[in-house]
Amino acid sequence: MTERTLVMLLLVGTGVLFWALGRGMRTVRPNPLYGVRIGATFADERVWRDANRRSGDFLAWLGLGLSVSTLAAWLIVPGMAGLLVVLGAMTAGTLWMSVDAVRYANARLAFYRALDADASREG
Repeated sequence: MTERTLVMLLLVGTGVLFWALGRGMRTVRPNPLYGVRIGATFADERVWRDANRRSGDFLAWLGLGLSVSTLAAWLIVPGMAGLLVVLGAMTAGTLWMSVDAVRYANARLAFYRALDADASREG
């Protein structure tokens, strides 16, 4: 097995793993090991649910895109250049997803706190 084939298999396997982990994040309950685990998500179970659904969808699509683009690069671009571009894009996508998860969770926490404050004033 060539080095290029091994890298391709690792990237496709990582894409499948990301897809599976992302699908699982949609229904995971609060826990210390898996999911978006930041202060905002532990502060309110509704934020945990919303943030993990959004991040899970993002991760699943990232994994699918990683697998498909790896196969395309492997078939179209000779050498390792195409696979390295895919690896760079995956890294950028993962960083983007991480920043988005933190921002979204904090925004949802502020939303739910404002909603609860309004409900307590009315009730």
